Formats: sequence, structure tokens, C-alpha cells
Amino acid sequence: MAFNVASDRVSGGPQWVGFQRFDVTAKISDALWQDLNKPDSDRDQIVRHMLQSLLIRRFQLAVTHEPKDLLVFSLVACKSGAKLHVAGTPMPEPVQEGPLLMAMERDDVPLTALASFLSAHFGRTVLDNTGLSRNYNIHLRVEIPDENSPDAVNRAIFSALEDQLGLKLATRRMVLDTIVIDHLEQPSDH
Repeated sequence: MAFNVASDRVSGGPQWVGFQRFDVTAKISDALWQDLNKPDSDRDQIVRHMLQSLLIRRFQLAVTHEPKDLLVFSLVACKSGAKLHVAGTPMPEPVQEGPLLMAMERDDVPLTALASFLSAHFGRTVLDNTGLSRNYNIHLRVEIPDENSPDAVNRAIFSALEDQLGLKLATRRMVLDTIVIDHLEQPSDH
């Protein structure tokens, strides 16, 4: 999250990095809080910078960047076209559904937000290659499939993307910048 990359683009570090979790409580300055709340501020970039600073200071993080050939998902519009609702336009009433596997309910966001959401689920980089640059109201709801298998879950997600948003994921190979953890320590108290 600090580097805005999916987990498939991070490697290296000590063995505990893959399973140990930490609760982190942090406080930001009043000046930074004001910067975050300015209408034209890039909040995501500010938060990423704060997270990187915290990781460097508290965990002694040191990284290098390395290009790698990766299998990624490319988010594209279906042949029939995207079924997206431009931000600020009326949305249809939601349909009552069964239990949900996952849902994304965000208004006035670019499609890169959907790509990041899907990247987090799949643990694989999802790139927005739709060519659509406006902000949209993204309401994606994926019901729990009858069959409990990774393939059934993936089919449910692919189907919901196509049916609800007119989008699909295509598998591609690409050389992308990755983060290699060169050094990482257990966190300090301060």
C-alpha cells in the first residue's frame, strides 16, 4: 500500500514479513491534516508518503526497484461496451441479493480505484487499460458462488464485472517495476 503496488510486485525481506502482523497507531500534524483536506490535494499520494516514512523510521525499511516480467490482469471494456455510471449521474436502485463474497461501493472515483481493489483481492497487479479517464460511481457486488473453490470464486468475480460494469480482466505478460525489500527489522517502540 505504501508503494501503491500489488503483493506480486513485492519480494525479499525476512521470513516473518509474510505472516507477522502489527497494529500501528500514528498521529499526523495539524499542518499535514490541513494538506489532506485541501480540495486539490492528492490524498493517496500524501498517505503513501506518510506510510513510507513510517516504515523507514520504525522498521528500518530499505528497498530497491527492479524490473520483472509478471503475469498481470488488464482491465478492459467488454466488446458490448462498459456499463459505468459517470460520477454525478443518477444510479439505479440496488437489487437485493444473496450473501456477498465481496463488494465495492465507491462514488466519484477513477477506474484505477477498481483496479487497486481487484489487485488486493487477487494478489496480482490489475492495470486499468480501459482508456476511460472520467470518474465513476462503482458499485460492484459479487455473490458467494454455490461451489467453494478458487476457480468458482474467480468465475463469480469475472461474471459480476462483465454483467454489472461491462468490464473484463484479460491476462497479459508485462515487465513492471517491483519493490525488493533489502532490509527490514522488527519495529521500534518510537
